Amino acid sequence: MKRILTIILAASFALGAASQEKVRGNYLGCSVDGGLGTLLYTPANGDYIPGLGLGAGVEYSCFFTPSVGFRIGLHYAMTQATALYNFKEVTYDLVHADNPYVHYDLNTAFDGWRERQALGFLGVPVEFLWRKRVSQWGALMAGLGFQMDLNTYGKYTAHEGKYTTTGYFKVLGYEVGELPTHGFDTKDADFESAIDKLPINISCIADVGLHYALKGHWGLYVGLYASYGLTNVVKRSAAPLLQLDASNAMQPVYNGTLASNEVNTAHLFRAGLKIGVDLGWIDFVRFPEDEWNSDIDTHEEDPEDNGEQTGDEEEDEEEESAEESESPSEDTDE
Repeated sequence: MKRILTIILAASFALGAASQEKVRGNYLGCSVDGGLGTLLYTPANGDYIPGLGLGAGVEYSCFFTPSVGFRIGLHYAMTQATALYNFKEVTYDLVHADNPYVHYDLNTAFDGWRERQALGFLGVPVEFLWRKRVSQWGALMAGLGFQMDLNTYGKYTAHEGKYTTTGYFKVLGYEVGELPTHGFDTKDADFESAIDKLPINISCIADVGLHYALKGHWGLYVGLYASYGLTNVVKRSAAPLLQLDASNAMQPVYNGTLASNEVNTAHLFRAGLKIGVDLGWIDFVRFPEDEWNSDIDTHEEDPEDNGEQTGDEEEDEEEESAEESESPSEDTDE
């Protein structure tokens, strides 16, 4: 992220210092953003830690008037979140693999367990825009709209902590452990797998910032953004975090937070800093400069206020001097 920001800022300085902001009807641009990027959820038996995220996109904006327009684009974002578990999970009335008439309760104790989820989303943002010129070199811009997010990538990793599995057999009347062949053992965390594709998400998005004019048709945008997912992206599940596969020699199967009974709702949330560069202006529509400049006082100082003479006043004085020199002198004898 730091490298991307450095490249954008270097390109901006290469284009030169800020120049007078020009009114344009259409423009293309690209942007990068970063900050809080996560899924908001509450584990039933654990703690939640939000994660950071990065994003990048391309945009096209069109203004119908000097102040009102819309924006559409293509945006890709990476998000992450972490769940911490220190609890004892119980799965009741399971059938033993060796004897279908024997039932038991599986106890799984998680100790310092940390699971991290990483997700990628491809989005199509659509925003209504408003802008107001605030100086000769910049304009305030704000946007509000919606974004459709398609989940393209998902993976969870659990490499911190350990778990212990035991079985309580009612027929025996006590708990059995330290039998690896039956799936009862203590192991360190060592799970990672793909997360099933999440449903399409609809987010409400907003941003506000300043657009700086650079040389030519180039511009730099710096602002803040936020988006909140209106869609619940997880499906309710009755599966535990960890279970034993009776068809595979009682090997442990880790389902992950988003596919277990730990979470019933999760919403995508992103907020942070956004930096964009206008790649080039396209003047399909031009607005009168005086209409755009009406927000800024561009009146030049009257020379009379400084005691200076204008060119017209100097010409009038020269004409008067010439007339006096050409007029005949009075006869002194008379």
